Amino acid sequence: MTAHGSGRLLARGAAIVLGAAIVGLGLQTVGRRAPVAVSFPIDLRPGVTSSPVFRAAYNEPYGVGLEVERVMPFETTNCLLGARDLTGPDYERPAYCGDTPSPVDLEWVLYEGAQTVERGRAESGQAAAYGPTITRNLGTARLRPGHDYRIEVRSNRDASALAPARPRITLEVHPMVWKDEWVLRSLGVLAALGVGVFGACMMIVGGVRWMLEKARLARGRD
Repeated sequence: MTAHGSGRLLARGAAIVLGAAIVGLGLQTVGRRAPVAVSFPIDLRPGVTSSPVFRAAYNEPYGVGLEVERVMPFETTNCLLGARDLTGPDYERPAYCGDTPSPVDLEWVLYEGAQTVERGRAESGQAAAYGPTITRNLGTARLRPGHDYRIEVRSNRDASALAPARPRITLEVHPMVWKDEWVLRSLGVLAALGVGVFGACMMIVGGVRWMLEKARLARGRD
């Protein structure tokens, strides 16, 4: 291969690496959607708390939840939330809660502008999701991407005993939705990385051949 041909191979490899880098970066940044539509604090005292206006990103059902941090004893938090025991035969409240009812009694209304979109109510006996935080299920709401919403939550009883756990209302799509999207993005990035490695190999081969050709021509002149 001539020095000119090696130079072309080097240039093509560089172009492939640059293109793969642009594609990979685009997959990681452009069009990424937030799974949480809104998250805002609530003091859980009797009264109404309103969210800021937020915009949906997915055309999927969003779970409405009461999220608390794990700063109180687990049993205390679970009983105050009124979460069901999913390990029991009838999904009842955990036995360690006894007969003391949960103070959590929340109603919520979802608005698009001034129009009511959906309503829900959560009393004792609903499921919770457990992770770094605990999120009590308050129902689901179907949102449309690109539309602006606001949610109002009414606390019918004083559940401020949960205040140390910094309670928040969240609207979030199911993790399987955004995890599937993350997997597809990751596969695209891996494909771009593979193409980039191929381009880098072309650059190395082209560069080595170019140097060898230059050295051969220099020896020929001598």
